[in-house]
Amino acid sequence: MAFVPGKFFYVNHEDGAGTLRMNFTAVDEESIERAVSIVGDAIAEEGKRRFREGEFAIALGLFQKAFELDGRADRMYNIARCHEKLGNLAEAVRLFRAYAEATTDIAGKEEALVRASAL
Repeated sequence: MAFVPGKFFYVNHEDGAGTLRMNFTAVDEESIERAVSIVGDAIAEEGKRRFREGEFAIALGLFQKAFELDGRADRMYNIARCHEKLGNLAEAVRLFRAYAEATTDIAGKEEALVRASAL
């Protein structure tokens, strides 16, 4: 349930000034999980863009937020890459290893372990 400003539900916004509208939505668990995944993907895509542009600290925050939302293992890999670029090598190694333990992607696991060993 949420209360939102009521003025946006009037053709003439001034007619709704000083009003609130209650919004209640009942959604099944699967729909909520799908929505959270979509939001996580959108945040991660922005993180990838920032990473490509060399904005590693901003990318790190975005990847961390995506991971908080959905807990996907691939987010750990991206977070580790940001730490690597920012010079936080111990944290990068820890996260590469954590990703290798969590992922089901064999090639990704091998790459993460190689990166961790190189640092």
